[in-house]
Amino acid sequence: MQELFTKTVFTMRPGEACWLHVARAQRLHLECAAGIDVWITIDGRGGDHWLRAGDDLALLAGDRLLVSVQPDAAKPVKLALIAPSRAHQTALRKLGRALRWLRPGKSAPTALNA
Repeated sequence: MQELFTKTVFTMRPGEACWLHVARAQRLHLECAAGIDVWITIDGRGGDHWLRAGDDLALLAGDRLLVSVQPDAAKPVKLALIAPSRAHQTALRKLGRALRWLRPGKSAPTALNA
């Protein structure tokens, strides 16, 4: 079976904060928390984000974010960064190039091995 996503899981303690730099588009998923324990600020984007267990936050390539756990959180939180695997991204790019000829005004490609 081919892997479609990669998942990196990490745990943060109450009161802990860290900066993350996102190299490629992915999502941050809060897997385990007691309440609204995680606060996120993304550089260059207005507004803060408060996450509770089960919430997701879409991240763009190049995003730099500060992830903080409330000091009074009942327990450590578990977060996961989930991204399409590199092989899956490559396949989607090739499919996109192959299907461009379906746009109005485009001619069919001579070869699909882009």
